[in-house]
Amino acid sequence: MEATERKDAHAFADLMREDVRFTMPPQPGVWTGPEAIVGVMIQGGFETPEFGEMRCTVVRSNGQPAVAIYRRRPGEDAHRPMAIDVLRIEEGLIADIVTFGPSVFASFGLPPEL
Repeated sequence: MEATERKDAHAFADLMREDVRFTMPPQPGVWTGPEAIVGVMIQGGFETPEFGEMRCTVVRSNGQPAVAIYRRRPGEDAHRPMAIDVLRIEEGLIADIVTFGPSVFASFGLPPEL
C-alpha cells in the first residue's frame, strides 16, 4: 500500500514473485513477471503527476487480501474509487494480482469517495 500511495512501481515490484501474474477482468491480457507489470503501470502513467494522488485501504475478497485504491486527479477535491487489487500471497510475496474496476466498490461496502 505504501508503494502504491508513493506511486513507486519499482518498490511495488520488489514485493512480487518472479512468476507473478497480473490480470484485469474483463479486459483481455495476462502480464507475467514484475518487469512486465511495472511496464504496464508506467505506460498507464502511474508514476506521473498527472496520474494523481492515491489512498489505499485494506479489504478482503473471497478470503484473499485485497487493496481498495482511491485516486484524486489533479484539480479534484476528493479521492474516488479507481480499482481493487485482489492479491494471492505465496511465501511472503505477491504471486497473483487480479484488478477490478471501480464498479465493485459498493459491493465491498466502501464509500464513494475519501
